[in-house]
Amino acid sequence: MQKLQLYVQGERLDLFRDESVSITQSIKNIKELDKIYTDFTQTFSVPASKSNNQIFKHYYNYDIVNGFDARSKVAGSIELNYTPFKNGFIRLDGVDLQRNLPYAYRITFFGATVNLKDLIGEDQLSYLNDLSQYNLDYNYTTIKAKLSNPITSGTQIIAPLISHTSRLFYQSAGHSEDDIHNLYYQTGAGHNHGVAWSDLKYALRIDAIIRAIEVQYGITFSDDFFDSSNAEYYNLFMWLHRKKGDVEPARQIPTFTNQVNDFTYTSGGTQETGMSNGNTLLIYTQNIQYSPYRLAKNNLRFATASATPYTVQIIKNGGLFFQSEEIIGDKIFTQTDIGWMYPGSYTVSVSSLVVPLVFSVVEWEIEGYNSGGSTWSDIYQSSTFSVTTNFEFLITEQVPEMKVIDFLSALFNMFNLVVYAAADGTIIVKTLDDYYSSSGLWNTTESLWNLENRKWNEIGSTDVNYFTLDKYVVTDQSQVNVALPYAQVDFQYEGLGTFLAKQYNQLNNKGWGTELYSLDAETYDAPNEIYKITLPFEHVLYERLVDVSTSLNTLIQYGYFVDDNQQPYFGKPLLFYPIRQVGDVSTNNNISIRDGGSIHERLTEFIIPSNSLALSSVTSGSNINFYNEINEYQLDSSFTGTLFNLYYNTYIADIFNNKRRFINVKAFLPLNIIYNLKLNDVIFIYGQGYRINSIATNLTTGESDMELLNLL
Repeated sequence: MQKLQLYVQGERLDLFRDESVSITQSIKNIKELDKIYTDFTQTFSVPASKSNNQIFKHYYNYDIVNGFDARSKVAGSIELNYTPFKNGFIRLDGVDLQRNLPYAYRITFFGATVNLKDLIGEDQLSYLNDLSQYNLDYNYTTIKAKLSNPITSGTQIIAPLISHTSRLFYQSAGHSEDDIHNLYYQTGAGHNHGVAWSDLKYALRIDAIIRAIEVQYGITFSDDFFDSSNAEYYNLFMWLHRKKGDVEPARQIPTFTNQVNDFTYTSGGTQETGMSNGNTLLIYTQNIQYSPYRLAKNNLRFATASATPYTVQIIKNGGLFFQSEEIIGDKIFTQTDIGWMYPGSYTVSVSSLVVPLVFSVVEWEIEGYNSGGSTWSDIYQSSTFSVTTNFEFLITEQVPEMKVIDFLSALFNMFNLVVYAAADGTIIVKTLDDYYSSSGLWNTTESLWNLENRKWNEIGSTDVNYFTLDKYVVTDQSQVNVALPYAQVDFQYEGLGTFLAKQYNQLNNKGWGTELYSLDAETYDAPNEIYKITLPFEHVLYERLVDVSTSLNTLIQYGYFVDDNQQPYFGKPLLFYPIRQVGDVSTNNNISIRDGGSIHERLTEFIIPSNSLALSSVTSGSNINFYNEINEYQLDSSFTGTLFNLYYNTYIADIFNNKRRFINVKAFLPLNIIYNLKLNDVIFIYGQGYRINSIATNLTTGESDMELLNLL
């Protein structure tokens, strides 16, 4: 019998003497392939003792000011026999009363990984303030550079050859002067061919998004998968497509908009707020005391000697928060004008019809109350701001509408990743195959195992001496069940609405890149459920251009991001691999780009989008299709490194194997095993090896219900 110690924010809770606490652990469950699991306990009760009442601040008394906030989980930990066992979070579920007096608090313990979702909540990608460091001008010169420049490890922004409106082609002879979407570069007057620069948009390396998430929420991902050496991950980019069609809205009269930059902290007290990248005001909940957690004062001041009218916008978390138009001269907006400002990230943009419009100062003056009830004040100023002709491409306003947690979950499912928290708080992210390959075979010595009340350390001896759990298993309470819970697993993308992807579906009666898996393509009718893993990304079928004059392939591949009516299309966020092509002048392996006027230029280096990591399967067969499709560039099926083959095949094929069984056993595990059993460990019972699907353990008695999968 173990003794359990439970802590809430470092304070030990009193426990009922006979309270049973069971913890369930699972990290990859074959019943729900696309779910990320964490440790959790069943809801259990602790007495409403004097000590516990203080910890939970007499939660049953709702008249207490600044009492315990049960809307959020709090840090917690579990010890067994005064040895640390699990760190995580405690949720207060309620209070039981007897004779109108508090009797017990009902609580639930969660493993540390659950905090990832709690931290992020419903935040959108546009909330990631750190992305604003990549803001850049949106114009012909910058687009041309980002379309042609080399892609290095430090390159975060590119402009791939993905057209949001126009269908492109290549014709080296017999073309007319009106073929403006012809990528062939023709010298001489009247031959203004090429892709319009405004038909292209920027793309952002997804690693920049991952790093922005770390900064935003104060977390650290391991480098097991999220690492620059992992090309399948690191080379992925997201197309910055926030609205269908043009980046800039069409207007009869051009309006110029710039974000206020170069804010610096000029005065105040202890700087209770933050300013990210000189343009994003950060207001923190922890620095605003007392509900409803809003600023006491928020003044925004503009000073200009110009008589030119201008418009001010305040953007909160990537969405419009406040707007005022037709302002002339100096102006101070107060809380009455702007409204209450709550925790979040805020940027300021100014628009004008006439430029340049120079401001001698733009100033934020904000106040709040600290925990002692006294006022703090922060002032930020920008004294170098002007509205110019440049249209600034603001990343947080152009990144696709997608929740941060949905983006992470999609990546986890895309590459079949497992996610769990290390003892130091690092979020470990690795592929399932890597996770299982690092499992421990329990080959420790018999004498060490017999120290049942002490924590043991795995020896890792080369002399394999598998220690079994035979003597702990209850032999009259086990089951052998069918392991296959579904007839088929479908791996697919949610976004298959672009022109060529739609055509593919109509011709093949299957989604582009979709894998419909059952072992050896057989039909199983015992289970009737089809399990679907669907990524909330767009998946584009790209087109390699052929010179219509010579019928020869070019080096050009592009994306046509329109619907099946060839109209601008919104779709889902698009991920792709960029590949820089280096051509030459003599063989026409180059493209033309237009400035929208009379200028067109030849580019012999340009970036094309691809679903494969490389253009040759000899270099790399990796791609982001689930099914081994005919490669758009090579027109062959040699790119076998699909997402399914690289990241799912071993696990899923094992599940469908006729020899696979689902074993349910009950065991009474000693303390040393409870301490050290990892979910990727291989255990042996009566000579048969098993992997753990899930395990529910009574922490005081050691009674464990184990769901196991036999090794094949």
